[in-house]
Amino acid sequence: MVQPKTFIRKTVIIGSNGAYPEEGSQCKVKVLNLTLNEQSPKSNWIQGEGVYSVIIGEASCVFDISFEYALTCMNKGEKSVLELRFNDHTCQITAELLEFTQGVPFFSLNTSERLELAIRHKAVGVDLFKNSLVKEAFHRFSKSIKYIISLRGTETYSEEVNSLYYSVCNNIALCQLQFHNYEHAIALCDKVISSYPINVKALFRRAEARTKLKVFDRAADDLKKVISLEPQNKLARKKLEFVEKELNKQEENYVNMVKRMCPFH
Repeated sequence: MVQPKTFIRKTVIIGSNGAYPEEGSQCKVKVLNLTLNEQSPKSNWIQGEGVYSVIIGEASCVFDISFEYALTCMNKGEKSVLELRFNDHTCQITAELLEFTQGVPFFSLNTSERLELAIRHKAVGVDLFKNSLVKEAFHRFSKSIKYIISLRGTETYSEEVNSLYYSVCNNIALCQLQFHNYEHAIALCDKVISSYPINVKALFRRAEARTKLKVFDRAADDLKKVISLEPQNKLARKKLEFVEKELNKQEENYVNMVKRMCPFH
């Protein structure tokens, strides 16, 4: 679960010493005050003082993801002052967990339930990404892949699950490209390509990551493979043209460096 940069919880009233909310738990929460500034992340759930119903695992914005995480650390009846820090912005909220239903433990879900959750989290992630909410999309894709991995290898859903696995890995790789985590993006694409060598999205995204890391020769190899699979792919052709120019520059610079280091007489 995504956490804020700094999370501080000060308990005002101790709750019952029992279970904690988990994935799927429906929580009834009383918000007593909420201190925000104009730069603070916005909540889709909480608009001010009042009683709210929150389902753990359904947050779709940075503030709500963090608030959701805080609730999973609270007992029934607990009242706490929560301080969430997002980079330079601090949000403070006083919340009381009035009650919650017990979520279904991950290991208790059957295969069809896990598949349904994997598909739903992926769909929500796609919508979030389309709306430029990359961190939130990454959070949903990460939830989806957790269920998918638990299903891989099962006979009932093998083909559908593998297809979903490739798709979500590619989506997470795209998020990692947005985060400039190029090595992580490559690792995800490698997972797809090792099982599905002609997956065009994985090849192209790996080429993008390799280009950013200036590994132009290997990026060119990926792009040539994409073009062999999709000869009309204009984007891949344009990218290959750029990569080959950069590769030539790289080689020229290397030759010039060698000449300077080892001049001939």
